[in-house]
Amino acid sequence: VRQRAEATLGLTAAARSTARGGLEILYTLGNDALVDVEVRNIAGRVVRSLAQNRAAVEGQNTLMWNGLSEAGTAVPAGTYIVQVTARSPETGEQMSVIRTATVSR
Repeated sequence: VRQRAEATLGLTAAARSTARGGLEILYTLGNDALVDVEVRNIAGRVVRSLAQNRAAVEGQNTLMWNGLSEAGTAVPAGTYIVQVTARSPETGEQMSVIRTATVSR
C-alpha cells in the first residue's frame, strides 16, 4: 500500500478595493511556488493578467491592480473575479483560489 504524500502547497487569497479604484490582492502560500494571477470580468473574460509564472515565496504576498485593462483603459465599476493559481516547482502540484471583489469609481 502506497501512502499519499502530504500536500506541499497551501493557498489562500483575498482582494480588497483601494481608494483609487483598483484592488490589493493578498495571497498566502504554504511553500514557495510559481504563481499566476488574473482579474476577470463577471462573464469570465480576462481583463488583466497580473502575474504569469511569477516566483513567489512562502508566506504572505501582495499584488496591486490599478484598475486598468490589458489595453490600459480604466475598467468600469463593478464586480470582478480574481483567480490566483500556484504551482509547486518541485512536485507540479497546482491549486487555484477564486474570489470576487468590487471595483468602485
